[in-house]
Amino acid sequence: MTELLNPLLPVVLCGGSGTRLWPLSRETYPKQFLALTGARTMLQETALRLQGLARIPVAKAPVLVSNVEHRFLAASQLLEAGIHGARIVLEPAGRNTAPALTLAALQAQADGGDPVLLAMPADHVMANLPAFHAAIERAFAIASKGAMVTFGIVADKPETGYGYIQCGQALEGGGASHIASFAEKPDAARAQSYLDAGNYLWNSGLFMVRTSVWLKAIESCRADIFTACTAAMHGAQRDVDFIRPDADSFKACPSDSIDYAVMERLPSRPDLGIPACVVPLQAGWSDLGAWDALWQVREQDAQGNAQVGDTLQHVCSNSLLLSSSRLVAGVGLAVGSGFYSGALMTTALVFVTLGSLSRLDDWVDHEKNIGLNIHTVDKPGKLMEISTCLEDLQLKVRGIKVKADEDEVETNGDKLMYINLEIFNKQGIKSIVIVDAVRQIDGVISVNIV
Repeated sequence: MTELLNPLLPVVLCGGSGTRLWPLSRETYPKQFLALTGARTMLQETALRLQGLARIPVAKAPVLVSNVEHRFLAASQLLEAGIHGARIVLEPAGRNTAPALTLAALQAQADGGDPVLLAMPADHVMANLPAFHAAIERAFAIASKGAMVTFGIVADKPETGYGYIQCGQALEGGGASHIASFAEKPDAARAQSYLDAGNYLWNSGLFMVRTSVWLKAIESCRADIFTACTAAMHGAQRDVDFIRPDADSFKACPSDSIDYAVMERLPSRPDLGIPACVVPLQAGWSDLGAWDALWQVREQDAQGNAQVGDTLQHVCSNSLLLSSSRLVAGVGLAVGSGFYSGALMTTALVFVTLGSLSRLDDWVDHEKNIGLNIHTVDKPGKLMEISTCLEDLQLKVRGIKVKADEDEVETNGDKLMYINLEIFNKQGIKSIVIVDAVRQIDGVISVNIV
């Protein structure tokens, strides 16, 4: 069929603000630019995700929509991955995914043809590429005929952190359904009812739609977004591979997601002639929205520990230890023992629960001059308890300077109290981070050092 001649154009949405996985992911260096699951960054993994897709035509290079401040980082990572000729559209300001996809569609239209757009956030994980490619092929056949397709993750637990898609009538040929309805993130009881019903899928944030179909849909459903984006691209400046939409026009654009702006409206807009469809996806997907999600996708040992970078563990279980530079070690970390996240400028770090302090004896060489940098995330008042424990271990610290202070720090909206005891010696600083039972994320102990 002639419509199948339109190629599949990957649209990589790379404008995330870096608020998740803080403090490893930050506004100036959000998680899509980090190598969290392997040697490649998440952006590189996303841009290369369609390699090996042989049954449908794929454009030679993707369109990337990125924050203007990350332009060189994005461009360099694409080149490092061997991707040349990508169109990089630079958002003057963040306006969510609907305007981002509209900018990409207008750029694709300007380049000629009517390609089928595959909108992919740059910070998602897809562990099973053959399964992902099979879902893409099914969606491509549907989207090429004028439908808008999203991908629903096959639910394996009553998850409260995702929105849900209710499947309606199955499409002819199987492997896809019309969308009956969308549901917001549910409470635990409602999430269980969705799982029991068997016809609800998690909303993945992945979409496929032909360029002309998306532009028709966004103009009909959100004319204000369409108008602002059209004006911004009309005044765009081109600088090698960078496309710079007019800043004033784009900043006037409302912020909205693809779901809210268009997808959720289509079932009630038969006049548009754009079916809203969903293809089930069971390909090891994760949006890495929290530290426990990273723990789940990393390889784990028999005790459930995932270790990334220069790390060591001793009698730990169900823990994530991550280091991007200095050594990080854990002693006695287990489900229920606590959570610590922070940035500590030291040469080495050891994380240990108060109840496991005695196990440090296995690690300590009492004949050496030991320097300790002790941090505890807890209520004030633990300093005496910690000092007593160390004295019981007879740790002989010949310190030059001792500094103790209490402070309150705000970490991404969570206020934690910590006590910082620093003991320096002439041979450098070693560290122990003592984590008491103050916080955990879904039963996973997460340790992050940047």
